[in-house]
Amino acid sequence: MSLKLRFSLFALCIGIIPLLLLGWLRESQRDPALEHAGLSPAQIAMVSQELSTGLLASTLILAIAAVFFTIAAVRTFTEPITLLTEAMRRFRRDRTMQPLPVIAKGEIRELTETFNDMAMQLQERIEKLKEADRAKDEFIAILAHELRNPMAPIVLSLELLKRQDVEDPEVRETLDVVGRQVGNMRRLLDNLLDVSRLERGRIELRKEALDLCQELREAEESAAPFIAEQQHRLVVSLPHAVVPIEADPVRINQVFVNLLKNAAEHTEPGGTIWVTCRREGDWASVSIRDEGKGIAPEMIPHLFKLFSRGGEISRRSPGGLGIGLYLVKMFTELHGGRVSVRSKGEGKGAEFTIRLPLRANVH
Repeated sequence: MSLKLRFSLFALCIGIIPLLLLGWLRESQRDPALEHAGLSPAQIAMVSQELSTGLLASTLILAIAAVFFTIAAVRTFTEPITLLTEAMRRFRRDRTMQPLPVIAKGEIRELTETFNDMAMQLQERIEKLKEADRAKDEFIAILAHELRNPMAPIVLSLELLKRQDVEDPEVRETLDVVGRQVGNMRRLLDNLLDVSRLERGRIELRKEALDLCQELREAEESAAPFIAEQQHRLVVSLPHAVVPIEADPVRINQVFVNLLKNAAEHTEPGGTIWVTCRREGDWASVSIRDEGKGIAPEMIPHLFKLFSRGGEISRRSPGGLGIGLYLVKMFTELHGGRVSVRSKGEGKGAEFTIRLPLRANVH
């Protein structure tokens, strides 16, 4: 119930009380006890008439006072509080703060002026944060682009060196190491460019009809060298029937490769990674489970945030920049899907689940 309605009901009660008394007085005129008190009917009628007139005058005065009290209360308390409430709702919805008109006096006026000062300071901070965020996005885009340009001649030079007849095993091993690190650098720069595009809303999905099982096989092939390097065992369980989805093959591959690499990074060498795909009604569900270091419960809500690295970095894993899982979440949601994670705690592994809508009219 709003304050304005409460004040109106209060004023109405004030005006009704004298009317109730007047009704009681008229009923009392018929009370036989008055006649036994020695008063004649004329005297009883005169006293009642005088009391009725007084009560009617009191009722009128109280009603007028109640109206003025309601108007004053609404202007003094209700309107400023209503404006304050609307301003807070607008801030929660639009993240914008606007000063309130100062229409009251006393403590309410001080409250309004204090709120306006806070609103101005908060709005200035919001604008500075927005500007800093825009500058960050531009910096990431420029940095990734400028660092990506010299990668092409480096990759070409490396390929030329690999084609040479190198007999020294140490040199061949060195070239392999350099090749892997260059590949990691290219993926990192590509991820930074994707982050910049996502933050600025410039990602365009090129969807087509796909078989989710085939996409998982291709992701397995892409992540196979990294998984083999960690000596992990990959257990894949796919349905025999086609699991039809409509998706961008590049982005869907990126989602599953990132999850496979994440599982491999956080599992000790020689561990096992399970990949399971199944249909659930109108949805396709893919779970990637590992027996790695697990996730602390307090870290799960922050796991998919940009530049979040899931707490303490293991001694074996480089940790990364906290981009991979952010991209997993964003690309999954752009496809109309959902991503979730569960873990029994540190040292007990983790399971990531991707749910994607099945392609319509395909069974």
